[in-house]
Amino acid sequence: MNKDYQMNLINLVTRMNYGHEGWQSSAEDLQNDLSKKGVNDFKVYHRYKLPDDMSPVSYMVKNALNWFYINMCGDEFLRREFIDNWFDLVVKFVIKDEKQVAVFKQQIIDDIESKKPDVAKYKNEVMRDYNLLLKLNPELPHAKKDGDISAIMDGAVFGFAPNDIKYFCEMDRPRNRDQERRLYKKLRKRKVYNTYILAPETVKSLISRLREL
Repeated sequence: MNKDYQMNLINLVTRMNYGHEGWQSSAEDLQNDLSKKGVNDFKVYHRYKLPDDMSPVSYMVKNALNWFYINMCGDEFLRREFIDNWFDLVVKFVIKDEKQVAVFKQQIIDDIESKKPDVAKYKNEVMRDYNLLLKLNPELPHAKKDGDISAIMDGAVFGFAPNDIKYFCEMDRPRNRDQERRLYKKLRKRKVYNTYILAPETVKSLISRLREL
């Protein structure tokens, strides 16, 4: 694979999946923010053991690319949505030269087409890494539905606590959204951000700790 193309694809996929280029842990950012406020005894950032001793950035990139090929090679609807809509929304953050954008788009189309016979390989790699992650970190929650697998892997690489990852996996269940909005509003009043994945129980405990300052 062409090196420039590979780097552009990595940047595009991470932008599309996580809203930023490269590795960035909002859990670690929050931990650092709390330390600056004088809160050093409230743990929100967890450092997990990653498969094959990978660094967080390597693990994130591998997961992002594997899921990209699984989705693009295995689902015609998602592939058309990506080519027709998502690509144009995100590519401006990766390539500035409009002439190169068309070249890059065709490279992606050709790449996806060439990877279609290998989609099972990418699925197997994801499941291998997911199972290894659970083996290395038994405190992590187990997936109850397909979407939980990527949520657990992402939650671990970004350093969120097991209970917060479990909450994130269950966000589609019925819950008290008004209560959650009130809790997050209290944190924002104290200028505490990067909290979008925290469980309500974590937020309540954090608010109580901040009131002690």
